[in-house]
Amino acid sequence: MRLMSHSNVVAVASSPFAVCLQVFETVGRSTIEPVISGVSGTIFAYGVTSSGKTHTMMGTAADPGLVPRAIQALFEHIGQATDRVFTVTMSMMEIYCEMLNDLLDPTKMNLDVQERELPNGRGAVLQVKHLTEGKVASAAAALALIQQGQDNRKVGATAYNDQSSRSHTLCRFLVESAPAAAVGSSGSSSSSSAVTRTSAWLTLVD
Repeated sequence: MRLMSHSNVVAVASSPFAVCLQVFETVGRSTIEPVISGVSGTIFAYGVTSSGKTHTMMGTAADPGLVPRAIQALFEHIGQATDRVFTVTMSMMEIYCEMLNDLLDPTKMNLDVQERELPNGRGAVLQVKHLTEGKVASAAAALALIQQGQDNRKVGATAYNDQSSRSHTLCRFLVESAPAAAVGSSGSSSSSSAVTRTSAWLTLVD
């Protein structure tokens, strides 16, 4: 099993002795920190069936995987930032049989992808139409939605695993921030062009 973080591919030892904390410290923490500054990051686990992708990303109660550790680290960084105000919006989807399904609302299946132009000629982004997105104010709130999504995920038996994940899961977090001085008591930020705002995506793929 391999993990891809940023533009680097990192081979990870998948023996029973490679605990999730070691994997997170190897590839996870360095991906989280730049997101706070507005640099998007992705952690992508891939490999053959039963190579440990879901275990590495989700882990167990005793040894949480990269997803819960990344979420915890993200909100720890946000809590330590006294000069900026952050908002975090998350979504969770699966790719199953070449279809995109919303894991936070299982009635939304086979969703369409469209390209959306960014303002000021800054290129374009891909957007999943009608995908459920929600603001989360804490790691606990995000992890509760992750568990909800996991419960809706497609699983099935294989020759190696009777509860094998039959889909790829994408957990996406849009992390936006503005200087605290520019945010009013209502939580809305000033529209002044002098205000330095940042936005970045953290994407976790199993």
